[in-house]
Amino acid sequence: VSNSSYDKLLSYGWLELNYRYNDFKNAPNLSNSSGIGAALNVQLFKPLYLHFGLDWLDGTDKKQKDFSLTALSAAGGVYLPVASRFHVFGELGVHYDVTSGSFHNFHPDEFSVYVRPGVKFAATEKLELDASLLFATTKNFNDRIFQLNGYYALLSVLDLGLGVDIASDVNTFHGGLRLRW
Repeated sequence: VSNSSYDKLLSYGWLELNYRYNDFKNAPNLSNSSGIGAALNVQLFKPLYLHFGLDWLDGTDKKQKDFSLTALSAAGGVYLPVASRFHVFGELGVHYDVTSGSFHNFHPDEFSVYVRPGVKFAATEKLELDASLLFATTKNFNDRIFQLNGYYALLSVLDLGLGVDIASDVNTFHGGLRLRW
């Protein structure tokens, strides 16, 4: 296996789309909900990259009042290839929540800052595993998140992704596709 096989898999340039199921474990007044997510990573030059994200969820509370939350994020990141199959990375970014509907569950239109250190590992030529911790200044949900993702290379540039975000307030299970370049 050549190092370039792992370099292609452990890319920092990609577009991801996914379905998200949200389990509001520490918010008993909210019903579990579904949503969608999109993320774009753009490698500037080694070892720097930019990350942009958009997540949207829609749901109801126990009184059947509708709510929606759209989360926008932007970050700068740096990575260090410790070995051809193992990378350490970190991001520093901003996060903005846009809310509508039942406002007693969320702080409306909240801005926060986050830091996210993590690792990437190419278990095989086709399987990438990622783990990270996210710490945010938010007053809304999830000021701490442990993220675990797996990506399987279906084609040379297309991956199937599955993951879980285990958080202080909401656990999120997600699956989707990632296009790498």
